[in-house]
Amino acid sequence: SRIYARNGKILSRGKAKQRPDIQHLEVHYTCCIDKQLRHLIQDLLSCDQRTWISFTMHAINGFSDFYARPPPLEDFENLFVALRHVQILNLNSCPWFRGHGLDSILKIIPQFDNLQQLRLQGWQMDQVSVDALVRAFTECTQASTPNKLTLLSLRSCVFLGDTAFLRCVQGFLTLTHLRTLNISYCNLYDSQVIQMVQQLRNHPSLEALHLGGNDCVSSVSV
Repeated sequence: SRIYARNGKILSRGKAKQRPDIQHLEVHYTCCIDKQLRHLIQDLLSCDQRTWISFTMHAINGFSDFYARPPPLEDFENLFVALRHVQILNLNSCPWFRGHGLDSILKIIPQFDNLQQLRLQGWQMDQVSVDALVRAFTECTQASTPNKLTLLSLRSCVFLGDTAFLRCVQGFLTLTHLRTLNISYCNLYDSQVIQMVQQLRNHPSLEALHLGGNDCVSSVSV
């Protein structure tokens, strides 16, 4: 019950409109989410007014062409407006690219009213992206209908500097319904892990913390 898009082309588009049981959309291996592809995805999302359970973008370089100006925020809002009821949102990039346009998407996250799982995997998280992420978490909890995010994955993200990572940890604390946090393979080292664990000890709901693949070598951090 999934529909895929590869290399800028929607596959089995007609089939999706004929089968209301298809509620998962995945976009794979595309250089960037340009204007044409955004319009194709938006058209498919709006068909039959169905409720989509999950939306996945995988192995993308960014949300706009690196050699062009980023598209206006309205373009992203038009694309994601049909996704505000999804339970699962996966935005998976390539680890050697920065979050090009990621901050624009994060500004829209607080409008999602049923989001339970958010995966932002494989991004280079600079200060701009981290600030946008923390701001989104804060606005989600302060909304009239707060998001009850239970799973957050930042697997394979690279944080550009200690300040960016510790700022992100502060954002984790605002997610009072969070049960699973995955920050594996993020090139974290001992002091970062120790500071994070100390801050998360009193988290009200966290049950699982995934830290595999990081540079944790001292007995203290282990």
